[in-house]
Amino acid sequence: MTVLASNVVAVKQRLFDLIADLPLGDVQVSYGPPANPERDMVYLGGAQGPYAITAMRVGGRVPRTETLSLAVYSVATVPGGTVADAEARAVELGGLIIAAVAGDPTLGDLEGLKRITIAGMELESGADDDAAMAALTLTFEALSHLQ
Repeated sequence: MTVLASNVVAVKQRLFDLIADLPLGDVQVSYGPPANPERDMVYLGGAQGPYAITAMRVGGRVPRTETLSLAVYSVATVPGGTVADAEARAVELGGLIIAAVAGDPTLGDLEGLKRITIAGMELESGADDDAAMAALTLTFEALSHLQ
């Protein structure tokens, strides 16, 4: 039997699956940064966080807790639009993701995952002569207790 060292890959995969199943229309959804980005896209970024041994044991499995911060990027580009248009679209996509995670905080009862919640966000935007672009970074916190 394999001892699970971390829940990071399983959490990212379940989060990706949850987002990919959302009715986002013609939005590119990818597990990582897309190689060929399309106009509107959502993708998963990195994960990081503390990992703590919760009890000492001699041999065998050691109980531990990890608290992961995971980034999800919602990017919108509006040709001929304003920065406000692009920001509104990025936030609209982000809102759908936040609502989906709130509705399934254990990502389908993922083993070891106690909860995943929105922990923060950051919005950046800009424009040039042809288009406006906005990128919303959603930060989710995933708490797991592993045996």
